[in-house]
Amino acid sequence: MRGFVDANIDLDYLLDREFSDKHGVFRLWLAVLLSAFFALKDGRDYAKGARDFLFNDNAFFAYVCDSMGYEPDGLRERIAKALLKNQREQQNTRSIDKIIVE
Repeated sequence: MRGFVDANIDLDYLLDREFSDKHGVFRLWLAVLLSAFFALKDGRDYAKGARDFLFNDNAFFAYVCDSMGYEPDGLRERIAKALLKNQREQQNTRSIDKIIVE
């Protein structure tokens, strides 16, 4: 899935174009997977549930991975790297903002 680890992912593109031939159940769980990713990325209130969905054994996560041709552990690794990269970028931005304000 191209661009999945990019925080600026175009969700409409993924759901409407790239996987338009997939059936509704797949599209539902893909939307859940992406929502969980963004919940962790943005630190939303339901991030714990999102983390559980993405990083614990989960038949629905495995189903989406299989449908996209990914191994669940491989996609989890990519997601973890993307989240870590995002966290580092946010920390750098806060550091720069602090320097500018002072």
